Amino acid sequence: MYDSSGRPWLDHEASDPGPKALPREPASMELLYGPFQCSVSVLVPCYRQAKFLREVIASLHAQTFTDWEAIIVAGSSEDLVAGLSLASDRIRVIQHPSTGASDARNVAARAARGRWLLPLDADDKLAPTFLRKVTEAIGPWKFAVAHTDLSLFGDKCGDWCPAWSRDGMLRDNCLQNTSLHTRALWEAVGGWDVAMLGFEDWAYWVSCSRYALNVARVPEKLFHQRQWAGNMTHVGGQFASAWKAMIRMRHPDLYCPDKKDRQAVAAAKGLLPRLREQLTHFPTNESLQTWAGLMDGTVAVTEPEPK
Repeated sequence: MYDSSGRPWLDHEASDPGPKALPREPASMELLYGPFQCSVSVLVPCYRQAKFLREVIASLHAQTFTDWEAIIVAGSSEDLVAGLSLASDRIRVIQHPSTGASDARNVAARAARGRWLLPLDADDKLAPTFLRKVTEAIGPWKFAVAHTDLSLFGDKCGDWCPAWSRDGMLRDNCLQNTSLHTRALWEAVGGWDVAMLGFEDWAYWVSCSRYALNVARVPEKLFHQRQWAGNMTHVGGQFASAWKAMIRMRHPDLYCPDKKDRQAVAAAKGLLPRLREQLTHFPTNESLQTWAGLMDGTVAVTEPEPK
């Protein structure tokens, strides 16, 4: 839906800023971060998805909005070779150990030179007008998000038309990962949570929902998400209960997690090798320590009563 000026309608709840909310003031991003060298920085984590890189980069080159850069974070030698073959003055490649999509996006964001950030997985792609439509929609706000509707392709077809609300976000994810947002928002929430090895998109937007967001929806299917056997939607589905419990435990003031959440994490013992590997990279991360402890029995499922 568009307003009388022809701009996309803002899907936000002005009366529900949420806890710890900050005002929706227009922001001079240059004052916050210095002069930017482009409008949009596209963050492309790539781990064992080299075969898709040329397609996703081609979808960027086809954009009708051209003021963008892309940062590919290559997690394997094959990804690095594929990325370097596509490198140019606007496409940079960073070699980084495979420590999950959250960390890879943060690595790319720290290297970004753009006003806005757009996460884009290496196996997905954009319609040619995606960047033009979301940059027109996002507005001047300090904490702002702009997204389009989504279509699935590959092993499964379908579509998704997200409807943002803060309360809805707490119940279930109602924003796709590939949503344009301000760099100030990423900075405010501390980036993507490296302790989340699944449902990391939902966890990120829950953190963002603490701020008074201006969320604009472009009601066109301009983001194309690939469905295939290596997609985390397929791989991580068996641990959905544990991922949800982890989000609740990460935000106790929003969810009031209980023993059932700790039991759900403890039962996901198939995740323990991945958590232990992540702990080698982030040994002081308390969430990773707790979740691994629940799974291996060194942390009690029942929390002691407060004294």
